[in-house]
Amino acid sequence: MTRWVVTDLDGTLLDHSYSWEPARSTISALKQQGILVIPCTSKTAEEVRLFRHQAELRDPYIVENGGAIHGDDGNGEEWTLAIGTPLVVLRPLLDQLAK
Repeated sequence: MTRWVVTDLDGTLLDHSYSWEPARSTISALKQQGILVIPCTSKTAEEVRLFRHQAELRDPYIVENGGAIHGDDGNGEEWTLAIGTPLVVLRPLLDQLAK
C-alpha cells in the first residue's frame, strides 16, 4: 500500500519567509518511511520544480490550483496531465464577459 501526504506550500510547508527549512526533518522522515510528499499549490510548475529539487523530492505535484499534475517517469522524463481548460478556449469567453 502506497502512503502519501498532499500538502500546500505557502504557509504550510514553507514558512512566512518562504523557507522550507523548518519542515526539512519532517520531509526527511516521510521519505525514509517511503511516504510520498505531494505538493498541491497555486504556484507554477517551475516554482515547484525548484522547491522539489532543493528538497530532493521525486513525487508528483499539483500546480496552479489543480490546473495540472506533473511528475516524471523515473527515468527523468517529465509528464504533465493538464486538468484545466486551456487559455485558447477560455480567451473568447473571457473577452465576451469583459464586454
